[in-house]
Order: sequence, then C-alpha cells, then structure tokens
Amino acid sequence: MNTKYFTRLIIIFGVLLLPTTAIYGATFLPASEVASLRTETEGDVYAASNSVVIAAPVNGDIFAAGDGVDISGASTSSIFAAGRTVHISGDAKDDVRTAGSIISISSSIDHDLFAAGSKILITKDSHVHGESYLAGEHVTISGTLHKNVVVAASKLTITNGAVLMGDLTVYGSAPIIEEGAKVSGNVKTIASQAHQKEV
Repeated sequence: MNTKYFTRLIIIFGVLLLPTTAIYGATFLPASEVASLRTETEGDVYAASNSVVIAAPVNGDIFAAGDGVDISGASTSSIFAAGRTVHISGDAKDDVRTAGSIISISSSIDHDLFAAGSKILITKDSHVHGESYLAGEHVTISGTLHKNVVVAASKLTITNGAVLMGDLTVYGSAPIIEEGAKVSGNVKTIASQAHQKEV
C-alpha cells in the first residue's frame, strides 16, 4: 500500500477543509507503522499509515487511510476511510464513506453510507438511518437499513434477521434473501447487461 499517496490525499482533504479546521482545530496523526488515537479529540482527525487505529471519540470528521484501518471511536460528524481492510464500529452522526478490499461496518450511522470494495459486510449491529450505496463483488447485509438501498454486486445476500425498510435496487444478479430477512419496500434487479445498454 502506497502510504505516501494516501498522505498526500489526506493533506489535500485538509486544504479543502481549511476554513472548517481553522475554526475547530485538527489533529494530524504522525505517519508511522501504526497511527493510533486513544484519547478523545476535539476537531477533525487525519491519519495515514500502514495501520490506522482510531479507538477514541472524535468531535469532528475522521479521515483515515492505510493498509488496515480500524475505527471504533465515534465521530460527531462524518467518517472517510480507505484501506485494504477497513473495519468501522464507531458510530457516525453524519455520513460514512469508505473504500477498500474488505470492508466491515458494525455501527450506527445517522445519515448515508457509501461503500465500495471487493467484499462488504454490513453486520447485524449496524443501523444506517439514511440511504445506503454499496458496490462490491460480494455484499452481505445483516443489519438494519432504514431508507433506500442501492447495490451493485456480483452476489448480494440479505441474511436472516436483516431489516431493509426502504426500496432495494440491485445492479447485477438477483439478491439472495434468506428466510427471516425483512425487505419492506420494492425490490428491483437490473441485470448487468441491461445496465450497460442504458449507459
């Protein structure tokens, strides 16, 4: 994983958000083998390293990039995370936007969720109160998604106990909806070939 690239990306985010961070302050975790935050922090947090661990509450946005990213601390705003493996169990009062090879979400998200990766798991402990946009090779939903869900995947599984309260739109193969899963809205599947013709 090229941490120099992610460091530059984090710095660009910082420059774009300078008016906000100038008011509230920001914390930049040093780029070492492990960038770790273990005490509650005021203002936005920026971290890029081989391994990033955010294990304490952040009163602001979290920007994290690394080979492995683990965010268990809550954010009073949004979480932005990219890495080979990304695990988010900290709650977010705004959006969560994440990309990686393996993504696991186990948190309460007050607004929207955007996730792109090879394998995406929305665990049974998850509650997404806004819209959910998921793109991956294999997507598994076991949590509660309160609004509409849009998925582009080769394989989508809605497990027993999952609750989807809005409409479900799937680009790819028809979803596997296990017995005991609840989908309250309409389910629409758009085959990959049909979607390519639309574009």
